[in-house]
Amino acid sequence: MCTRAVASWKLPLFPGKDAGGMARIWFMPGFDKVHVRWYCKFDANFDQGNLMHLNKLIAGIGHWSGYGAAGRRPSGFDFFRTSLDSWRDWGRNPPPGEMMLKANMAGMNNGEQAFWINGKLVGHFKNITWRYTNDLKINSFSLGPYIHDNKKVNRVWFDDVVVSAGYIGL
Repeated sequence: MCTRAVASWKLPLFPGKDAGGMARIWFMPGFDKVHVRWYCKFDANFDQGNLMHLNKLIAGIGHWSGYGAAGRRPSGFDFFRTSLDSWRDWGRNPPPGEMMLKANMAGMNNGEQAFWINGKLVGHFKNITWRYTNDLKINSFSLGPYIHDNKKVNRVWFDDVVVSAGYIGL
């Protein structure tokens, strides 16, 4: 499985509570390991405020499992999800560029999550139990910022989005 975006995407975020927008792709029935790469550029005066979400990789039963589940703990049989929520420290840190999610085998804690910035592995977390059944597969990716309390018009550009079952690289 490999899907590539065909065009750039410019996203303006307007002031207000819960500002944002996302592009979402489903790949049913799903995979045990998924890599996603994207290039993004934040406007020079981008202000993510106190908290911003950037993306989600989700494993769920059906199209909408795991979405809108804030505050709901997954059982390991219904859904699991993860995000790469970047803290840019008011522009001092670069944005992330690729992430990987690997589901564990049921009954084992051998799941993983990793992310790269400009091709350099920056974070790699192992020994994670995401699920309790191998029937639950990673089947959705969404990309786009969500700012909890947006004070101004913010802009971000995304380009060359790739979703793959294997490592993608630069």
